[in-house]
Amino acid sequence: MSGWQLAVDQGGTFTDVVAIAPDGSRHLRKVLSSAGPAQVAGAVLAELAAGQSPESLRVGTTIATNAMLTGAGAAVGLLVSRGFADALIIGHQQRAEIFELFPASGRLDPLTSSVVEVDERVLFSGEVERELNRQELLVDLVRLRDAGVDSLAGGLVHSYLYPRHELEIAELAKSLGFTNISLSHCVLPRCGLVDRLGTTVADAFLAPVLAAYVEQLIGQLPAGTELRLFKSSGGLSQPADLLAVDAVLSGPAGGAVACAELAGELGLAAVIGLDMGGTSSDVCRWAGALEIRDRVELAGREIHCQAVDVVTVAAGGGSLLTRRMGRLQVGPGSAGSRPGPACYGAGGPAALTDANLVLGRLQVDRFPHSFGPSGAAALDPEASARALLDCAGAEEVELLELAAGFVAIANQRMAEAISEVSTARGHDPREHALIAFGGAAAQHVCAVAEQLGIGHVVLPPMAGLLSAWGISRAKLHASRRQAVDLVWSAEELLQLAPRLAELEEEVRSELISAGANSERLSARIRYLLRYEGSDTELLSEDLQDFLRRHAQLFGLVREGRTVELRAIQVDCWELAAEQLGAALVGGLGSSHRLPPERRRIGFVDGLGRLQMLDARVVDAESLAIGQVLCGPALVSSAFTTLLVDPGWQLDRGSSGEFNLRWLGRQGETTDEPQPPSVDSALKLELGYRRLQSMVTRMGELLRRVAWSTNIKERLDFSCAVFDGSGQLVSNAPHIPVHLGAMGATVRHLLSRPDRLLADGQCWAVNDPSAGGSHLPDITVITPVFFGQRRPQAFVACRAHHADVGGVSPGSMPPFSRQLVEEGVLLDAVLVADAEGLRPEPVRSLLCGGPHPSRRPDQCLADLAAQVRANQLGVGLLNDWVQVASLDSLRQDMAAILDNGRASVQRLLQELELNKGCFSCAMDDGSPVCVSLQIAADGDGRHRLTVDFEGTADASAGNLNAPPAVVIAATIYVLRALIGEDIPLSDGCLRDVELRVPPGSLLAPPRGAAVVGGNVETSQRIVDVLLGALGVSAAAQGTMNNLCLGGSELAYYETICGGTGAGPAQAGSDAVHSHMTNTRITDVEVLERNYPVVLKEFSVRRGSGGRGRWAGGDGARRVFQFRAPLEVSLLAQRRVLAPFGLQGGGAGAVGRSVLWRAATGRSEELSGSFALSLSAGDQLCIETPGGGGWGEESS
Repeated sequence: MSGWQLAVDQGGTFTDVVAIAPDGSRHLRKVLSSAGPAQVAGAVLAELAAGQSPESLRVGTTIATNAMLTGAGAAVGLLVSRGFADALIIGHQQRAEIFELFPASGRLDPLTSSVVEVDERVLFSGEVERELNRQELLVDLVRLRDAGVDSLAGGLVHSYLYPRHELEIAELAKSLGFTNISLSHCVLPRCGLVDRLGTTVADAFLAPVLAAYVEQLIGQLPAGTELRLFKSSGGLSQPADLLAVDAVLSGPAGGAVACAELAGELGLAAVIGLDMGGTSSDVCRWAGALEIRDRVELAGREIHCQAVDVVTVAAGGGSLLTRRMGRLQVGPGSAGSRPGPACYGAGGPAALTDANLVLGRLQVDRFPHSFGPSGAAALDPEASARALLDCAGAEEVELLELAAGFVAIANQRMAEAISEVSTARGHDPREHALIAFGGAAAQHVCAVAEQLGIGHVVLPPMAGLLSAWGISRAKLHASRRQAVDLVWSAEELLQLAPRLAELEEEVRSELISAGANSERLSARIRYLLRYEGSDTELLSEDLQDFLRRHAQLFGLVREGRTVELRAIQVDCWELAAEQLGAALVGGLGSSHRLPPERRRIGFVDGLGRLQMLDARVVDAESLAIGQVLCGPALVSSAFTTLLVDPGWQLDRGSSGEFNLRWLGRQGETTDEPQPPSVDSALKLELGYRRLQSMVTRMGELLRRVAWSTNIKERLDFSCAVFDGSGQLVSNAPHIPVHLGAMGATVRHLLSRPDRLLADGQCWAVNDPSAGGSHLPDITVITPVFFGQRRPQAFVACRAHHADVGGVSPGSMPPFSRQLVEEGVLLDAVLVADAEGLRPEPVRSLLCGGPHPSRRPDQCLADLAAQVRANQLGVGLLNDWVQVASLDSLRQDMAAILDNGRASVQRLLQELELNKGCFSCAMDDGSPVCVSLQIAADGDGRHRLTVDFEGTADASAGNLNAPPAVVIAATIYVLRALIGEDIPLSDGCLRDVELRVPPGSLLAPPRGAAVVGGNVETSQRIVDVLLGALGVSAAAQGTMNNLCLGGSELAYYETICGGTGAGPAQAGSDAVHSHMTNTRITDVEVLERNYPVVLKEFSVRRGSGGRGRWAGGDGARRVFQFRAPLEVSLLAQRRVLAPFGLQGGGAGAVGRSVLWRAATGRSEELSGSFALSLSAGDQLCIETPGGGGWGEESS
């Protein structure tokens, strides 16, 4: 090294600099971010080296991140295959929050200024259905150029496999002077048009911004300075080779690289990094290599790019502290730096820093006097105390115990994030060291580590500048991926060898052109593999690595199942002869030492219990290498404060780091932990968060190991936990119609004298008279005993199976009149026990009866996935009880049920309604009627009576809704009106009386057909409830259930439509509403797996009801069939339109049109139909719009 080497981490407020002198010495600086990296580098060298020029500059910047957050990107023109102009508006058709009545408020606009439909089409087989119309495209490109569009995004259907048309677009655009053209097959070479378009548009949006930044940066640097940019994946790139989307989250990657480098330096085999800043905490894992993910979320948008796998939770020093709905909550909002936490003296709210301050866990003398109105005051503990007590409202609480409760919740949030990168992925956190950095981590790290059983914590010196040090240690990196579609075999690999060699040559050439030494390049080839029929893809070294990791992650090996090769990837790194970044030796940055003292400090254990202990307070720089200090203690420096909890021992390592080691609490003579007076609110939040984390992890596992498109792609499932009596206490619902139904199913199983429950059992139920909804929805239930004689809890998951038999493929017959016509009935069938899966009894049922399943193997594979998810839930519950106690679990479940009741009680007291009535008919004229009445009891408690008297008698068809569906719809409406993130439980119905006439459409006799009740009548129940409350006009009121199938083929989807408008809120276009929220299968996935071509998927403009606030528009979806198929549609609102309210107009009814290839004629179909179609036939489905609100102004 002959000159100065600088690494710069540019943040929003501060820029951190690591400067390495020619002699290898290290210099660290933290400066305000008002100047750019080149100017910062010049200023640092002016101070250190009399103005010498840097030999190299490495920059980690938030320029791309900030452009996404602020929307300050380029004007983008999107070029997309004809029929898919609205692909980014519709997305996956889900609403972001399932309980959001007006999803338009949370829906993001695409980052496009203009969209052009390109006249071309290539099919999955590679057949060119329509060549690119170059003349028409030329006219459109000229129009875009003249309109000021300065960046193009090209994304065509199946271009990830067949990019010729995209390359032709780029050629034509360049000839017209466009300088930035992002092509989807280059940006994201993988299947999935919507995800590929979104990422490509993001790249086009950011690329000109990044290019201008780089141009300015180069112009400010002295000639000859080597510039490298830091990527989200943790590598370095020369500016010309960097895709803009690869820089969107480079900030957290610097800390992750630093953790990896530090682990190697200290000889640690596996580490978890915890970076706790002002707004959030970032968690990463390293065990020989950093883990990389291929999707990030930024500003509410999904961007698919390689990034270090960092899990972020809203628990930072500035996280807001609140007490809402009976719960103590930390985050997600932040006090920011202005006004900052209350202790800053600028009128800010209570934040986590305030809780730490009042507990004595921060040393005021170490903070600069730069606070208060004058900007010259010290931190204000009294302001912290006032703000914290304001959180308690009218309740009398003890200040220190309240602060301890908030600290415990923040610790729990961080522990959950660590579990997500370790336990949830098959790694034991106890086998890792925990590296803590960032300004706030050291105050919490002992408690977090103890909660997880981690026995070794490392605090690096200068932890506040660790990201910049990580950038200084990063290596040049290049990567190439190419999509393929092959079966894994030796023959296929042999044929791929030449292409792999070409990709390796490409990445080597890129690095050599960036100045890398060819002798120090290391290439790595990996394969993106998955089991046939699965969507869970793992980037693996070879087949054995794939099988091992799949088993580790999911506990499943699919014996005999074909493995598919989806992509090949080659990465290349430069292995530096010497590290630019010097070893991280040094102090914690004390500017002056403080004398040792003792002080009373609050310590908080994993259960939120507070100990006020006399603790030593020592200066970090006074501790020599090898010196030992036992907790309780506080170690103070200028940049951070380290809390050494009881039972922990601190020593200083030879690299300047602090090591914390768990010794245990044996022989303590200090104060015993005392339950805080805020115990109920604290226990409620901790219990809720643990259970919610549990069911979320169950759902993620189920999604990844399931076989059918319904579960893995459409996410048509929900997971839940119940108490010992079958009361719902926690759920991760993807589908609202599942909400009230599973509890009834669990209670039915519990009441069965002929079903002897035991540990390890999993029971399958789909009986509508036993809490089921319709036969394709199968619930798998597992009792949990904890060593007791009777079940103390249950875990369950409900999932929609592709085909359980019946008279039509997909088990959704439009005209069924008896339950037996809809599929196979599973009346509490044992599918697993302590010895493992028991598939034969289920297989016998699925393959028997008058209408057996067309795909029993797929159904059994999905049931096995449900069993695996339940087993995970049981294990997590057992872990919890071992750490706490069974009594503690019972208390938490009871508190959640009580909180659900209290939340609804507050709603009932707030509603300005004594009585309301509403009625709306199904398309056959059958009315669904409801009467609502709110009345107060003698003790002042309000009760809601929901009476469906007047509803039509049970249908001879299949629109009958089992009572569980009525419960689910009622819970959904109540939760949506509450508008808060409450623990949703059966407690929500304790003050609600449901009156459903026996024998009616909503309480049909056993054996009645019900498939339409679950998907169609459920939507009508919600419409009439919201109508009676005067809250919203009607949404599309149907799920548009489409089934395609044959003798061995079954496909099912539901199609979005318009939502209803409300007071001061327009409806939303082409999105799912109310009782469903399933994703729709992407066009490329659909065409890959089924003999269809999707010609169009667009917004049906003008279909929303008119009014002061217009209803949302429906959707238009056009299929062409490539083989003979059975096709059926079960839908409503084809005769009676979605109603408007307060003078608003009705939404348009839905319609379906069939074009027969044999005759060349079109015919309009009824709302529900079942047809046999031939190759070449086309079906167009237009879904209803939502009703409008208020009279339209003239």
